[in-house]
Amino acid sequence: MKRKYIDINSWKRVPSKQFKVIYVDDDDFKGYLGFLKMDKVIKPLVYTSNKANVCIIDSDYKWLRFLQDNAEYSILCVFDDNDNIVQWYFDVIGGQGVNKGIPYFDDLYLDVILYPSGYMIEKDQKELKLAFKLKRITDENYKMAQRVASSIMKKYKNKDEIEHLKDYSLKYLNKTRAIINRL
Repeated sequence: MKRKYIDINSWKRVPSKQFKVIYVDDDDFKGYLGFLKMDKVIKPLVYTSNKANVCIIDSDYKWLRFLQDNAEYSILCVFDDNDNIVQWYFDVIGGQGVNKGIPYFDDLYLDVILYPSGYMIEKDQKELKLAFKLKRITDENYKMAQRVASSIMKKYKNKDEIEHLKDYSLKYLNKTRAIINRL
């Protein structure tokens, strides 16, 4: 597994940014939210997916990381400079915690990217298989990663679930901003 911290402090591509972590205890979410606003970006990060260019890093873009207590995955929601959702990135995780005040998760390699259109990609299946072959993860981890990624993809084939996720993401973007503004 790869341990990933949600603070993203080492990026040279984003020399000016604001980052905050808050803990939320609501009826529909209990866990950490990591909010990153990219004030100035040296070079945008754009990749091609499904024959379209997708920008995930640029000036005034925002990332909101959902790290729900006891969850089997974390969600990174990418917002553009007008708060439109660009994508959701689901990291399948094998555990989580906090070290020196910064939440982290243990990445189980397998990821799912979901676009607002409903288009989905499963990523890093080869990396998961290699980690299993090299005994970096257990058989239980391997099977869990497969099960969780499959469950995510099945759930978000439903357009109503995507709309619910969109509303949920926007709700917590606004809630995070409101809490940060009070600090």
